[in-house]
Amino acid sequence: NRSIEDLNHGLITKPELLRTRFSRLLSIWTGVDGSHLAGRYQHFLSQQGQELPQAHAFLSNVKDRGHKIYAATNGVSYIQRGRLQAQALAIFDDIFISDEVGAHKPSTDFFEKISDQVNDFHPDSALMIGDSLTADIQGGNNAGIDSIWFNPNGLVNETPAVPTYQVKNYQEILTILSK
Repeated sequence: NRSIEDLNHGLITKPELLRTRFSRLLSIWTGVDGSHLAGRYQHFLSQQGQELPQAHAFLSNVKDRGHKIYAATNGVSYIQRGRLQAQALAIFDDIFISDEVGAHKPSTDFFEKISDQVNDFHPDSALMIGDSLTADIQGGNNAGIDSIWFNPNGLVNETPAVPTYQVKNYQEILTILSK
């Protein structure tokens, strides 16, 4: 079963995942064009996004405190840009998408390429906040960047990724940023 986790662990390429995820699922049925279905899925996915409750207020608060905010995603460019546009999250100082960067999280190369594009980037003053242990937190570990694992459901970490901090809500992140 090939999945996004396989991509994060470098077991498959992004094109392979995009090309095969529906074909494999639908291989039990005959006459279904998995490639066509994948294209339709990606189109509709690019037209919507889900914003976590209070996310925009949280990001505004962080911005008001003088912090720069960057989005870093492994997503497909047109899908992620469409999703972010739909949610009006223009609050980001920049958005880095693996397709455009030329590398994906958790690779060190992904973070190096971003640091080359951010003026006055210093790993010791950067903070990676994310909900994925295998992409966000392991990526921060690989790049020597402190990280916050956003874990509102209190999941158990069963990976080698070690977050600097673990939080359940935005207020806990604001407390960390105040230090």
